[in-house]
Amino acid sequence: MIVINKDIPAVLLNDVSVNLELSFNTIATFYQQRDQLYIGKPHRLRFSALVYITQGEGYHFIDYKRYQLKPGTLLTLGKHQVHHFSEHCSVEGYVISFSNEFLHSGGDDPYQEVMATAVEEVNCITETADNLGGLFDQIDQEYHREGSSYKDEIIRNLMRALMLKEIVPNYQALCNNTSLCQKNINYHALKKHIETVFSQRPSVGDLAKTMGKSIKQLDKIAKDYSGRSVKELIDDRILLEAKRLLAFSQYSILDISLQLGFKEATNMTKFFRRHTSLTPKDFRDLCRTNVAKRVG
Repeated sequence: MIVINKDIPAVLLNDVSVNLELSFNTIATFYQQRDQLYIGKPHRLRFSALVYITQGEGYHFIDYKRYQLKPGTLLTLGKHQVHHFSEHCSVEGYVISFSNEFLHSGGDDPYQEVMATAVEEVNCITETADNLGGLFDQIDQEYHREGSSYKDEIIRNLMRALMLKEIVPNYQALCNNTSLCQKNINYHALKKHIETVFSQRPSVGDLAKTMGKSIKQLDKIAKDYSGRSVKELIDDRILLEAKRLLAFSQYSILDISLQLGFKEATNMTKFFRRHTSLTPKDFRDLCRTNVAKRVG
């Protein structure tokens, strides 16, 4: 009996590195070391990654969006995101795969949450600072340096500089309020909790009770920071996962509905149509048509 894996293939950090916290490669080396079947097909990351382009042009796919690559492009891939490279390497540059914990400086780190969130939200920066390539060169040198007792700490600080110099400011530009974007620990805690429980389709009251806040307090945190209510943030996360599973998994629409906490497929269809003006089937067909065009 042949068992077909219907889920989106997942890649762990120890699949790409013997170091469980960070891996650094040139794009050319990355292609040589990885099976192109998995590089060129959608797969879900269980870690974060940065891809910096130094030469060449091409495309990269993050979730169901296509981004054009050119020298100076920086891609940021968050944990749980689905992406894939082109099947044939047409660009040069660097790939850094890392755990979010690697960036943590210890103690009460005021930037830990905002750095992790920024990687997930930004995804593509087309116009980067002219000296950003120099930071990647420094990380490359330190990563391959032998016999250094301070190697991890030096790389950690270079990575934090890269985050705070380029990625976090781009994320701040997406927020309503720059100071909130950096300092609102409650909002990052809310987002983290939604990530844990969204598939259960919790009520705002459930989240508020778990976090020790009133519904009014929680909604104020969400709206001050993102301009969206807690209910909208929950729906956004459910919708994103529905799109990922429809686009990249082999699960039936009924299976996806049950995974995301809907009692019946018709309930998810109503939810999906309300947010996208498409049925789940229409969205899946559209994604597969676009994939066929890219392959053809």
